[in-house]
Amino acid sequence: VGATAKSLKVNKELKKTYEDQMVTEAFSVGKEVFLIFSGETALRFHFGMSGCLYVQREASLPPWRQKEGPTFMMELECPKRGLFVLQTTGSTTTEVSATIARSKLRRLSQLDVCNAETFDPTRVVTALLTRPTAMISDVILDQDKFPGVGNIIKIEGLHKARIHPKRLISSLLEVDLYNIVKECRAYAMGWCRLGHAPQKYVYNQTTCQTCSQSTVRMIKMGNDLSRVTFWCTECQLLDPNAIVRKRPRDESDENNKSAANEKQSPIFRRDVPSMETL
Repeated sequence: VGATAKSLKVNKELKKTYEDQMVTEAFSVGKEVFLIFSGETALRFHFGMSGCLYVQREASLPPWRQKEGPTFMMELECPKRGLFVLQTTGSTTTEVSATIARSKLRRLSQLDVCNAETFDPTRVVTALLTRPTAMISDVILDQDKFPGVGNIIKIEGLHKARIHPKRLISSLLEVDLYNIVKECRAYAMGWCRLGHAPQKYVYNQTTCQTCSQSTVRMIKMGNDLSRVTFWCTECQLLDPNAIVRKRPRDESDENNKSAANEKQSPIFRRDVPSMETL
């Protein structure tokens, strides 16, 4: 904030709008970052599944990002710090009004998984409960309900909470939802603190790193079939009254398919999470 926009190296079509304008506000909402300029216009950066933002003295990217190159690059001049470069990779850049940007911040800041100041888990749980017939794995990716949660945070958060990803919102106790929110929040803040993802217990694993013996299943499910969901077959059960047993590695999946249509019991034991079988 306080820096003045100079030359644009990428997205040059925006140059006439932002050159020589001062950045008056900067904030993030979920997977988006907004820069508001003195002309009451704003740039919106959406980082999707793997986008990054870099602010440095010189234009450079980490080795693993150099092949794809920047999706946006702007020089900014700060009165006290001099010239520096803002770059993004894997992101989309759009123009929005400052009013729309501020409105989104007011509406979603308390739901934002990475908001250090105003995050309110009760508001998140209330938002999740507005979709009772949806799967939990879909709802926590809804950026209007729990902004900032991505696929890895979802997978690891559900695993830590011992909740199967195909559980419906209506099948979960309020304490389950609070625990899911808590674990997703903890994983997301750990990511912010470390600068990279914390340990992955089931994501891209074949054996659960929590119980160290059970198989990790993976499947494309829910509304977004471009993403794969992982879960432990023992730690995250769908049937709340199921007897935990070791699943032989060569056991046929046919037995599991028939169980998928079974009606869930309305009684839930807190100490035994739910189980789904495909």
